[in-house]
Amino acid sequence: LGPKSPTNGPSISLSPIPVLPLDSVPDAMSEGPPIVRMPPVPLRSRPRKLPPHVGATLKHWIDNHVQHPYPTDEEKLYFCNQLGMTMVQINNWFTNARRRYLPKSVQRSPELSATQVIVSHVPRSV
Repeated sequence: LGPKSPTNGPSISLSPIPVLPLDSVPDAMSEGPPIVRMPPVPLRSRPRKLPPHVGATLKHWIDNHVQHPYPTDEEKLYFCNQLGMTMVQINNWFTNARRRYLPKSVQRSPELSATQVIVSHVPRSV
């Protein structure tokens, strides 16, 4: 700030902060409990893959139930017990499978591919 001037009002003088050499700074960190540095936590963990037999068992079921790919609660409980998964894992697997695998299965299905051919040849209105 500077000397008192009529336009700025009263001035405040600040003293400079003393800079001490590093060897004269007290070591406050040596007192108290030690600091433990943890390794950085990744923001996202890698996706976990199911064991091959689990995926194969569930995929086999969904391939055999393309027309209605929704297992009953009894079937889901069976999968939980046989595959060692939770009901949430089973539900998530089937939800994802219906999005990922079924469009491919539907395209390979002979009765549905004929319907797709007919629909694809319907003239569109301009």
